[in-house]
Amino acid sequence: MNPSFACRAAMSFLLACSLALMSCATKQHGHDDYDARLIELRQRIDRLAAAPAQQVVVQETTKRASRASQVPEGYTATSMALPSGDESTSTVLVEKMVPVKVVAGSEYTSYIVVTNVAENVALRDVTVRDSFSNGYALKSATPAASTATATGAVWNLGTLAPGDTARITLVGSSDQTGAIESCAVVDYTPYLCISTLAEQPELTLALTGTANAQLCDELTFSTTVRNAGTGTARDVKVTVRLSEGVTTADGQSVATFDVPSLAAGQSRDFSFKGKASRTGTFLTQAIATAADGLTARSSDVNTVICKPVLRVTVSGIESTFAGRRITFNGTVTNAGDCASANTVVTMSVPSCTKFVSASSGGTATGSVVTWNLGTLEAGATSSVSLVLQADEICVATTEIAAAGACADRVTAGAATELVGIPAILLEVVDVDDPIEVGGIEEFIITVTNQGTATDTGIRMVVELENMEYVSSTGPTTSSALGNRVTFAPLPTLEAKQVVEWRLRTRAAKAGDIRTRFTLTTDRLDRPVEETEATFIYE
Repeated sequence: MNPSFACRAAMSFLLACSLALMSCATKQHGHDDYDARLIELRQRIDRLAAAPAQQVVVQETTKRASRASQVPEGYTATSMALPSGDESTSTVLVEKMVPVKVVAGSEYTSYIVVTNVAENVALRDVTVRDSFSNGYALKSATPAASTATATGAVWNLGTLAPGDTARITLVGSSDQTGAIESCAVVDYTPYLCISTLAEQPELTLALTGTANAQLCDELTFSTTVRNAGTGTARDVKVTVRLSEGVTTADGQSVATFDVPSLAAGQSRDFSFKGKASRTGTFLTQAIATAADGLTARSSDVNTVICKPVLRVTVSGIESTFAGRRITFNGTVTNAGDCASANTVVTMSVPSCTKFVSASSGGTATGSVVTWNLGTLEAGATSSVSLVLQADEICVATTEIAAAGACADRVTAGAATELVGIPAILLEVVDVDDPIEVGGIEEFIITVTNQGTATDTGIRMVVELENMEYVSSTGPTTSSALGNRVTFAPLPTLEAKQVVEWRLRTRAAKAGDIRTRFTLTTDRLDRPVEETEATFIYE
């Protein structure tokens, strides 16, 4: 190698190393101390350059690292890796590129390139200081220098991220001949940054439920928990608390739902069934919790539970005679606080009666008459009636019943006593008519209860004319006293029952005679009388 070139290269390297060391020292010493050291260094280099062997212009390019910039044609370059001198273990690569030769007094372009070669270290407050010698005057720079004097300029490049490069283009000239030297110093503050992502999950909770229902209705509640924030909400638990008087379908007062994780923007829906044990207004509350103290509360849900309550009445006459029609009148009233749907009323037909008719809508099936009333609003009343034929003596009892979709079955009863009327028919027939004096005449006496009630104490007396008592047969015995025959009382005569007596007499005297039969009973206010005519001849 040319001794002059070797010497010059050694001086350049010494300058670069000295500048690097001074860069670090600058952080601890002021700029004045830095400038003094720089002047001293330049003086030393100038003394070395005064030797004849050092007058040769640099003709070769320094070996550069892998990230070095491309050197323009006709230019020479040098580079320095700070702080180790090896790019692979350094933070900053500084490159200077100048033309190999220039004409004194003519403007030429030179370059300073600063590259952050660290893999993961950013550089703040990057400052480049370039000093001039041998009459060099800076005409312009891109970017513009922060400050510039006759002997140097300063660029405040700010921050260089890993891999970033800052390129300074200088345009200047020197009227002097010989080596035009400029020396660059790079000052920087390395800083290492790492970031963590700050997330803020946020829970929202909505609760809906049955607002109005009847006591027998099934209640439905639904919740939606949503992560309206950023990041994932973990260990989410939704708790729905029911008021006393309302439980879940399986009898619990609290329903809980777990969500292991809920990503941002995600939501989960849950629903469950409930039931009420009484009427009233009930409050349902829901709260959601998650890890890291997250909570959310929904709006409360009010559920109003009502119940239809039916009341029934039925009435009829207290008693009447058998054979007549009787009517039972019924009412059903909704005494509850909500409508009774599918309301059905029934009335029974007593076994001793026959169905005749029912008020509008009533249909008879067997011994039951049914009215489908549909919806009976709260406070409303509906009436029904049932007409029966009562031919028997009995106590006709009917039961009215009413029930609805959510209304309990209720009943009431009424009875009408059907009483009978005894109606006694007395018939007498003389077997032989006319009859000769001394002959036997037989009377057939028939008593029939044509009524509907049993009669009691049936008593009969016979008054004879021109005849004498002989004998009698029948359900009771008889006795005679003069012309009067008395039969012993018959205790009872059932409705439709027929009894018969036979009375035998002897004709004692000729003539157109009359035999009188008189019948009395406990139930008859007046006696029943029958007269039979018989002609007796000699």
